[in-house]
Amino acid sequence: MTHTTTHNQPNNEPLVHTRVTTGAIPELIREWTLLSQNAEVLGKVNAWNLPGEPITHLDDVLRRAGFSRAADDQEADHYLWLLVCIAATDTLAARIVLQRIMPPILAVARRRGRITSGGVNVALSELIGVSWDVIRTFPCERRKCKIASNLVRDSEYHAFVRHQRLRHVPESLIGNEMMSDVIAIASESTPESELTELIHHALQAGYDPDHARLLLRLADGQDIEDVAASLGVSSRTIRTRRTRAVADLRRMRQLLF
Repeated sequence: MTHTTTHNQPNNEPLVHTRVTTGAIPELIREWTLLSQNAEVLGKVNAWNLPGEPITHLDDVLRRAGFSRAADDQEADHYLWLLVCIAATDTLAARIVLQRIMPPILAVARRRGRITSGGVNVALSELIGVSWDVIRTFPCERRKCKIASNLVRDSEYHAFVRHQRLRHVPESLIGNEMMSDVIAIASESTPESELTELIHHALQAGYDPDHARLLLRLADGQDIEDVAASLGVSSRTIRTRRTRAVADLRRMRQLLF
């Protein structure tokens, strides 16, 4: 098991430190220790003109980005968002963000490792690789809050959920005449349903929210006539919108997966 501490900082230890001597985490911590007080690195970070006084150690950036602070700290959340925006084109910023989310990533690896072939170390290696891609491609222009939790949730989804869930969404369910099948899939109306999961990620990629609301209402079992009446349009209009919404969702699925 990976024993990692992420709280106090005695004897100038980094915020994330471990007694384990092999594997991904100690390597990342050794790398962080080398980077943390490097003058060139610190100069580059200070040149980003992030909020606050100039930093003298990279752990200063972690704290300002919310490390060991309340999850609803909006100032820290915004600071982390700024870092993630920079990380799209800067590997140093991406490395800092990865260090910032390391505690929850470790928690996910421990949980997933209990049910993943290879255990915690394999789960952690997978998560770290996926997290890097998630950080570098995070859609900052659309997602501007709850950054740490979104990064961790996206990383877990892409590492452990995405491919399994796609196996339950065959291509035939994303056709123009599939609403009865979709209703069967989403009958539980929970965030874990296949349709909800697919629409959730489609919305993040720019899917029309009106399309999403319509499909979810129909999948929840609402009658086309009732939906049309509530919107003040004809049932024919709703059927036309449904066809367009499903066609757009099919295209979005191809782009996402």
